[in-house]
Amino acid sequence: LVVVGDFPENVSEKDYQVASNNLFEAGNLAEKYGVRLAIEFIAGAKFIGCLSTAKLLVEKTQHKNVGILFDTFHFFRGISKMEDIDEVKGEEIFFVHINDVSDKPREILTDKDRVLPGQGIMPLKEIVKRLKKIKYNGYYCLELFDEKLWNGDPFTVAKKCFDNLKKFEEAL
Repeated sequence: LVVVGDFPENVSEKDYQVASNNLFEAGNLAEKYGVRLAIEFIAGAKFIGCLSTAKLLVEKTQHKNVGILFDTFHFFRGISKMEDIDEVKGEEIFFVHINDVSDKPREILTDKDRVLPGQGIMPLKEIVKRLKKIKYNGYYCLELFDEKLWNGDPFTVAKKCFDNLKKFEEAL
């Protein structure tokens, strides 16, 4: 997982070229260990804030071990559009964080507003259908920041999450 932290206010094209060069070198190192690097775009970030920018960086890097981590929360909360999914090749996406969101304006959503799939307002079915259409066939992983879940009995929580994902998948 590659996430860019805080970044200076002024981002230039040169910054993306430097990032691409660095990611290529990191991809070579990762390849030696059988690891792939997935760039996660973060809604509101100045440097990699949307799917299309993550895709652009992956294309510039041109390394088979560098791809995209697609997070449904950041996709929905940020400036990405549904059509952006259609422009990505399934093999460019290495992993998906899946979750839904509470019924709030996008501008004030935080990580704590993530909820189980199907329990929020995100057009999650359409997102997953589009991912399938581009032939993404990798893993989906719940990413929730719910302290009640964190503090619950691990077996009970795991069953609840599994049952939820199974129900969501059956509804597709």
